[in-house]
Formats: sequence, C-alpha cells, structure tokens
Amino acid sequence: FFFGHRNLWDSPAAKQGLSCCHMRMPRWPGLAIALCLVGLVVGKSSVVTDIDFDNHYSFWKKNDVTVVMFFDPKSAKGKEVAPIWDELAAAVQGKAVVAKVDGTDDLEFASEYGARRFPAVKLFKKGLKEVQTFGFQREFVLPNLQHFVEQWLGPSPLPLTSAQAVDDHMAKQGAVVGLFEGQAAAKALKEYNKEASVQRTHFQFGIVDVSAVELPPEYLSGGVPSVRVAHSPGVPFTDLPVYTPKAGPLEPWLVTHCYPPVVVSWEPTRCPPPP
Repeated sequence: FFFGHRNLWDSPAAKQGLSCCHMRMPRWPGLAIALCLVGLVVGKSSVVTDIDFDNHYSFWKKNDVTVVMFFDPKSAKGKEVAPIWDELAAAVQGKAVVAKVDGTDDLEFASEYGARRFPAVKLFKKGLKEVQTFGFQREFVLPNLQHFVEQWLGPSPLPLTSAQAVDDHMAKQGAVVGLFEGQAAAKALKEYNKEASVQRTHFQFGIVDVSAVELPPEYLSGGVPSVRVAHSPGVPFTDLPVYTPKAGPLEPWLVTHCYPPVVVSWEPTRCPPPP
C-alpha cells in the first residue's frame, strides 16, 4: 500500500517516518513494517488543514497567533512550498497555529483577505482586527517565515515591574514605555495597547502600572497616563520626550520622536525595526 502511493511516499511525513524502509529488509519483515508505521505516525505534520471561511474566526479568537497559507496544491509552486510550510509548523509548534488552505477550492476565504496570488500567507493575531501579510518580495524560506510568525508571538506591550526594568527597556533601540494607573484613562490605555500590537515590528513597547510598581517621583513628572520614547542613546528617562493623550493620535507622535530617524525622499518616516 505505502509503496504504491507516490503522494504519500513524497510527503515530508513519509520521508521522515518511513526512512527506515530505505534499509535492506531484515530477517523479520513484520517488525520492519511495524516500525515504519510507527515512524509515519511520529512524523505526521502538525499543519492544520480543517480551517475554512466558516470557522477561521474561532481560530483567530482562541489562539495567540494563527498563520494561514493559501496555495494551489496542484501547482509546481504549491508542491515546492508545502514541505517548507511543514517545517514552519514544526518550528513554532505549541506557540502558533500553522494552517494551510487550498485557495482554488475555498475561494471565499482566499478572496476575503486578498489572497489572489498563491502562495499567500496571512497572519491573524488574537485581539487585533488587522490581518498581517507576508510580503511577496520576501523569499519563501523557513528563516523568513519563522521570523514573520515569531515577531507577533506573546503580549505587547511588555509588562515592566520595576524602575530598573524600565531603564533596561528604554536602553533598547525603538523602545517605548507607557505609564498608566490601573484601568484609569481606559481610552488612552486601549489606544496604547492597539498601537503596541500594530507597531510591534517597528517599536519595542513596554507598559508600567504605576499603581502596582514603585517608580521614582521624577519618572512620573510627565503625568499619568503618559508615554515616553527612546529618542537618543544614553538620554536619562526624565529627559525623554513625553506624550500625553492631549497631544492627539499616538502613532504620528511616535514616528516624529523615534530614534534613530530615517529619511526617505527627504521626509522622515517611521523608525527602523528593532534588531
């Protein structure tokens, strides 16, 4: 059975799980076949295949990160990227849900998120309405895909629980810290958390609940709620630019005050992504 089905034999799971079958058959063929069957089970891919337009919202809401590849399994490109996708699933197993969808079959799902060329990779972050796209200009290889997924894992902003943690955080390139007090100023806190998720690939966000963390009085000189951004290397926390909700939307303020600035066509743009 196994040797008569080329698709099964060519799959990554088969290549991993049935590698023992490349050996010469031993004296106990029954044992060899049993070992091969066990290998097939162990080598089974962890890619989710039962995701579709109707149920994808449940994956989105339940999991920190769900990343979906829309592809054409019958095309040469589809056959080329499928093993790479299996490798990604193994690399981030337990941290993110990795799924694949036949975009030629579930056209409604693919078109909903603009997947018109295959393969197309879309990432869904729990709590975030915006869907992230793995750009076509990036090479479809495991390191690029893994970096794309892992930069969206975990909470953003990062909770900071001491003055030393604040200082260490603000020493990083593109560091931002928000000072809030409990659930007060809920609107400002909601905007900060949203920007922390949307802009997490450009800035490194931290957050301090000043009702639970003791900070030096001068750290609170900008008021609460407030936001500070690392503007220049070695600048003390108290000398960093201060944002308050009265200044308007947070995102353009961050772009204006980030360090180091980037100039494209003589106009400042957002900070470069953290290393």
